[in-house]
Amino acid sequence: MASEESDFVLVGRVVKPHGLRGEVLIRALTENPDRFAEGAELLLGPDLESAEPVVVEGSRNHKGALLVYFDGYASIEEAETLRDWLIFVGSSELGHPDEADAFWEHEIIGLDVVHLDGTALGKVQEVHTRPAQDLWAIDTPSGEVLFPAAKELVVSVDLEAGRVVIDPPGGLFYP
Repeated sequence: MASEESDFVLVGRVVKPHGLRGEVLIRALTENPDRFAEGAELLLGPDLESAEPVVVEGSRNHKGALLVYFDGYASIEEAETLRDWLIFVGSSELGHPDEADAFWEHEIIGLDVVHLDGTALGKVQEVHTRPAQDLWAIDTPSGEVLFPAAKELVVSVDLEAGRVVIDPPGGLFYP
């Protein structure tokens, strides 16, 4: 296991066993359709610290859900031990986002958030992926604010400077 937590990215969570032969239902936290393809090597565990390497034996879509077989888990009893476990991949395996101005979710966590007028607002603590747009959980002096990270509201993301400039709707950060 690498010493740096940022060397790995959370890409999924095992929801529950499915069927009798070790298949599990996965909540994918990645848009890469090949992440759970046969032969993919991932880290699996209750947390990053205790995650162990695992190989995907097979995967399939079933009624809008992603079902995965991991090598070494061939029964419902073995699959049950994976319930709520997390799935990680090395950040070096992510590649680069397709668009020039795009970034990976894990890259913005911890960045300073600044209002368009220059006022410091807080730090990005978490990204909640949603179909319409992501919600950023921003830690502010007055508590957590969920910010709708729509392209119209995110002015710039400067990974090197460690900051995000936003133009939030009125009343979201200020009374």
